[in-house]
Formats: sequence, structure tokens, C-alpha cells
Amino acid sequence: MNKYKIKVEFSRIYEVEGANIYEAESNAQFKAVEEIEDLQEQYKGIDLTARLFRVEEYVEPTNWCNQAEEEGKSVASDIEDAIVSVVNAYKKDNSEVNKAIAETKKKRKADKAYMGGNENVIDEIFDKLYQGEDISYKATEYTDGQFIYNDRESIKKALDCIDELSAFEETDSGLWEGMKSIEEQVNARATYTYANAIYDSAERIIRERITELLECPHSNDEQQ
Repeated sequence: MNKYKIKVEFSRIYEVEGANIYEAESNAQFKAVEEIEDLQEQYKGIDLTARLFRVEEYVEPTNWCNQAEEEGKSVASDIEDAIVSVVNAYKKDNSEVNKAIAETKKKRKADKAYMGGNENVIDEIFDKLYQGEDISYKATEYTDGQFIYNDRESIKKALDCIDELSAFEETDSGLWEGMKSIEEQVNARATYTYANAIYDSAERIIRERITELLECPHSNDEQQ
């Protein structure tokens, strides 16, 4: 037997067992009908009989913070070869790199809580990488299909995303200027907010990868 979460309108979410989703829905309906007297008292004047049989499998709401973090990992993974290439080129072209690496290692040895590298070096490498790889666009690509419908459930999803990712909320109203409906504007704002969160995750992961490659005696393609 499988376990399902079934949502029954005007009732609640039931955890039920069933050989399949259809049997689980039937079991959830039965549980709901058992409570109909309490429900009828709560919703006086509303015929609940038909509504109780509107059932659907319950889907856990999206954790937008976790999902943006995972998408950020995907963006970084997509450009792994470019990261290695840019770091290797920087090592070959800059005589100060070994000194920067040594200083970074010394700081980490002296202070175990130190998690940064030589920020000037990392900034320079990240900027060079950014010039060749449109990381912002790649982050936006991972939002495709998330906020494209204007029905009630989709708008609720968009508002939940904006609320949960408030630290990354897009405030440039020019991005949705000209959109006629409030639903389109909300979806656009959610899309850019989500992309901002993905980009933040990707940038942090890429910078960590740059630091790791700088401190490694031989980076990937040098070993081959």
C-alpha cells in the first residue's frame, strides 16, 4: 500500500493509504464524509455534499530558498569548464598569483574561521569569467516555466516566491512596465526575483570554486 496526502475541499488534508491515487482519494472522501456534520455546522447554508467530492493530491508548497540554491549549483556546474579555463589562464598570466595563494593559505592556517581568499584576485577572475559567460542570463533561464500562467493558483505561487525571497526582490518596475494585467506584473516580478536569488547562489558557489582552484597546486586541465 502507498501513502498519499489528499486535499478535500471544505475539509482538510488527509494522510491515507491506497493501492493507487484513486483508492486514496476514495478513502479521503470517506473520512471527510464522517466529519460532514461538523463541517455543515461550520458552513451553514452551503451544500457541502458535492464539494466534499472535489479531491486532489496534495502537493507540498515549493521551498523557494532551497530551490534557488539548487538552481545556482546547476548554473555553476554548467560553466565549470569555463571557470577552470579562466583560473588557469590567470595563473599563467599573473606572477602575483602564487604569492596570493600562499597568503591565503597562511591566513587560513592562522585562523580556522577564515573562509575568504585573496578577494582582489577572486574579484578579478570572476569579472573575467563574467565577461565571457552571461551568468545573469543563465540564472534567468532556470526560471523558465515557473511563472507563466495567470490563474489563481499560479499567482499565489508567484506571491509566495516574492515573499519568501524578499531579500532578492526585484524593484525595477521598468521590467514589467507596459504589462496590462496585475497578474502579468506579479509573474514578471516573481521571475526576476527568483532569477536574482539563483544568481546570488551561483555567484557564491563560483567564487568558492575559484578559491578552491587557486589553492590547488594543479587545476583540472593541467593534470591531464
